Amino acid sequence: MMAFLVSRLIVLIMAAFGLWIIYFNLVEAYGSGPPHYSMTTNMDKWSSPWPLVIGVTIVCLVAFWLVTRWFKRP
Repeated sequence: MMAFLVSRLIVLIMAAFGLWIIYFNLVEAYGSGPPHYSMTTNMDKWSSPWPLVIGVTIVCLVAFWLVTRWFKRP
């Protein structure tokens, strides 16, 4: 029972951290404040956040799968 609770807590912490990274990167890229001004003013300096967001999502999904598989072992 304790392993089940620990595994769920680890998964929740990892999910929160992954969502925080994704949110921070999207706000930084598409935010309305300086230096981006919604990607219109400094378009030459802007880079797409999606490769990092997709990479973090894949890493988080693999980590979730490994943690849940590790704690389901008898």
